[in-house]
Amino acid sequence: MSTIFEHRSSFGRELKEGEFIISPSMLPSFFSNPQSWYQSEVLGKKEFKGNTSTVLGTICHYIYECVTSNKEVNREIIDKELFSFLAENPDLANDVNVEEIRNDYPLVTQEVVNNYILSKDKHNEVMVETPLTYLVGNNIYISGTCDRIEKNSEGNYTIVDFKTVAKKPNEFAIPINYKRSEEHTS
Repeated sequence: MSTIFEHRSSFGRELKEGEFIISPSMLPSFFSNPQSWYQSEVLGKKEFKGNTSTVLGTICHYIYECVTSNKEVNREIIDKELFSFLAENPDLANDVNVEEIRNDYPLVTQEVVNNYILSKDKHNEVMVETPLTYLVGNNIYISGTCDRIEKNSEGNYTIVDFKTVAKKPNEFAIPINYKRSEEHTS
């Protein structure tokens, strides 16, 4: 872990000529609007740079990773990284509410850490920020980083993808692709 806002490469090597990679989170965009996806992901012409919610989510993910990995994390570290990130990205000044982030992340992370992470870590083998890559076709890979992978005592795996939302979603608000469940053992 270097910094909170550092992008992590999950492929593990340079792409060879003719190879193609896409992250699972970008698949819906790839299929619904391939032209927009191409402009953003291949040409790097991203219109959306971030907002209060994306910065809050990034901070929360970082805290979950630190807690699971027994790394030091505190408000001073978070503030230093947050203000440094915003200084390097002045175009986000109007889109990021720093006080909202500073007020919300302790509440959100306390709930997740106490009621999920710490209770699960006692019973499961846990891996965090784990890169996975799968060849799906001729030189086409799906690759991404799992927020958390849990292996229980029966050898079953659960892949956890943390989401930061304004309120707890009801069962019907969660997209079907986040509910898939298949039993796999080692």
